Amino acid sequence: MWLTIVREVFADDERTAVRDALEEIASPLDSYGWSSAGLYSFWDSVSREVLYLGMAIDLPNRFGQHTGLVGCPKQGCKRAEIDGWFKRHDMLGYSVMLQTSNIQPVGRRRAQVLGIKLKAREGLQDDFLDPLPGELADFEGRIIEHHRLNVGVRPPWNAVGGSTFGAAQAQGIGEDDLFRVLTGVKDSPLVARRSIRELAHDDTAMTYEEHLHTARIHSVMYGRPGTSLGIAEFQAVLEQVPDGPLEAGARLKAAGYLTQPAPFSAS
Repeated sequence: MWLTIVREVFADDERTAVRDALEEIASPLDSYGWSSAGLYSFWDSVSREVLYLGMAIDLPNRFGQHTGLVGCPKQGCKRAEIDGWFKRHDMLGYSVMLQTSNIQPVGRRRAQVLGIKLKAREGLQDDFLDPLPGELADFEGRIIEHHRLNVGVRPPWNAVGGSTFGAAQAQGIGEDDLFRVLTGVKDSPLVARRSIRELAHDDTAMTYEEHLHTARIHSVMYGRPGTSLGIAEFQAVLEQVPDGPLEAGARLKAAGYLTQPAPFSAS
């Protein structure tokens, strides 16, 4: 379940710092933080326009490919678009939609550590073993089509629409605030209270966010998912989540962590 959204805004010379922070919070090579597999978006930090929606089995590596830190075929990444962007703009927005580290597909880097030989699958940007990436590709197609239905066009850097099966699932969604939440136009309890780089250097905030991720899953179980979920309603769900051994729930409540503004909010 992709239920935690973490935002970042970065400058041209900060590409490596963001990639390294992603490696810290969502690496395929460890078992803490979040899974490396998730959805992501690049967006205009001024107009809040979504520029690109994508999925990755290895978010840190995929970010590196898009930003020219890791080799990638020209047609397989957005390096040219991002290089062109920074010729005209100072900053670029980026958000990830993350899931628990318990759901970790075996992609290329993890397979190398485990000594496993992978088989490539057509249409996916990385090799894998586990079935999750197919589901991930369908969700990518769904949100790209959801953007087309709600905004009228696909994001400008999305030349194609992604999975047709996923796109068909977008027909019954209707309007929601997903893209406004991703780009900081609207706050939501689904959004981390720290940025990608801040979380990479704040163990306390990571502990809080892992507890909040559990509450976000509980919100789905109670039939109250989605970006329309308000802070007050989410706090009611949070009260029902058993506290862990680190007493993260009690500590984040005492610190007023959830009521702190999410980073890079428009208002």
